Amino acid sequence: MNSSAPIEYAPALLTLWGFWPVPKGKIEQFGPQWTEAQNLITNGPFIITSWEHEKEIVLVPNPNYQGQKPLIDKVVLSLIQQPFVTDDGVALRAYEGNEVDYADVPFAEIDRIKADSALSKELHFGVKLRPIWINFDTTNKPWSDVRVRRAFSLAIKRKLIAETVFKGTYAPISSLIPPSLLPKGNDATEPEFNVELAQQLLADAGYSNGKGFPEFTVQGRSGSVNEMMAAALQEQWRQNLGITSMKIELLERKTFDQLVQETYKTEPYDLTIGGLTADFLDPASYFDTWLSSRQEFWNNHWKNAEYDELVTTAGQESDSAKRDELYKQANEILTSELPGIPLWMDGWAYVLKPYVQSFDFAFSNIEPKFETVVINPSGK
Repeated sequence: MNSSAPIEYAPALLTLWGFWPVPKGKIEQFGPQWTEAQNLITNGPFIITSWEHEKEIVLVPNPNYQGQKPLIDKVVLSLIQQPFVTDDGVALRAYEGNEVDYADVPFAEIDRIKADSALSKELHFGVKLRPIWINFDTTNKPWSDVRVRRAFSLAIKRKLIAETVFKGTYAPISSLIPPSLLPKGNDATEPEFNVELAQQLLADAGYSNGKGFPEFTVQGRSGSVNEMMAAALQEQWRQNLGITSMKIELLERKTFDQLVQETYKTEPYDLTIGGLTADFLDPASYFDTWLSSRQEFWNNHWKNAEYDELVTTAGQESDSAKRDELYKQANEILTSELPGIPLWMDGWAYVLKPYVQSFDFAFSNIEPKFETVVINPSGK
């Protein structure tokens, strides 16, 4: 990204939290306490009237808000778990006890909810603007061989894993770029599963039927989701490629992030489980900000001068058709060279009371937009 040149996606970039205004006077007056409910100044559709830490936050409409006025009088956010992180079912139990109107559904509970005649009607699925992929160290053998990278990608039954392991909450993808941000005419298709071609590529790379393939480790953040994902991939590669040398190492978040962003700048590694929510709603958020070989966020050490030139030019191109064509060419390079394996779009299951209507989410599809909510007691 050339900061001295104009960028077409500047309006989208300005939606980032780093550009939001903050009350300088309040910060100077209260220091770290400026975000407490009694000190906080906001410019959104709601204001905080109370905040009992680790218990609840109460929101009411902001009388000074100039945009769409909220249609409800109050929102009570029960702080009973970390959304989209834990899966202990605390929120779901509160929902079934009519203590809350909205709750996430853990993977382990989805089949039960689907089988329940009443709850199944209140079950919904959301898709986050967050692709999940496997990241390679493309300078470390055997991953430096694109035939190996392609073989490992072609040997994954993404749809099967999405339906059986993740209960339909994840959507298979064929590109590292989210489908909604792919250029026109380059829509994502069902990821290719071709075990014969995968086996042939692996044999061409010198590992026929997986023989002689070196021991390697797939690393990720600790948690049940990554445990299930890594185990499913391990089985796919065993069944379809004859690979039996894979190890799984799941680490505490801080330790894993430090490895990926610092240690692996210079030290070799094998595979890491990755995924990123878009910072702003534009293809550049992925094509350039995260995947350009200049950025090195994932330290996959992948370099491609043609790709970098394409995404730089696209970021400055004001003609939408020309911009789409540049990104289409860039995506073809990503698909061909596979610096990472695209797997799924992240998602989640949730339940919502039928009287809560016009319930929608922000562009990243993880934060509810309470200003659109309508309460209809009849539930119709």
